[in-house]
Amino acid sequence: MVTQLTTARDLLDQTRAHMGQFLTAHPNQAGLVAQLNAIQGDLVTLQRSTAAPVPVRFNIQRLDK
Repeated sequence: MVTQLTTARDLLDQTRAHMGQFLTAHPNQAGLVAQLNAIQGDLVTLQRSTAAPVPVRFNIQRLDK
C-alpha cells in the first residue's frame, strides 16, 4: 500500500511538470498547482499514517502435553 501511495505521489510530480509545460496559458494555473500541492500533502500524511508502527500484543501460553 505504501508503494502505491508513493507511485501516486510520483504521478502528481509528473503532472505538475506537465502543467508547467502545457498549461502555461491556463488562467487558473496557480490554483491548479495549489490543489496539486494540497493533494500531495494529504498523500504524505496518509502514507505516514499507513507506515506508522502499531503495537502488537503477544500472548505466550504453555502448551499442555
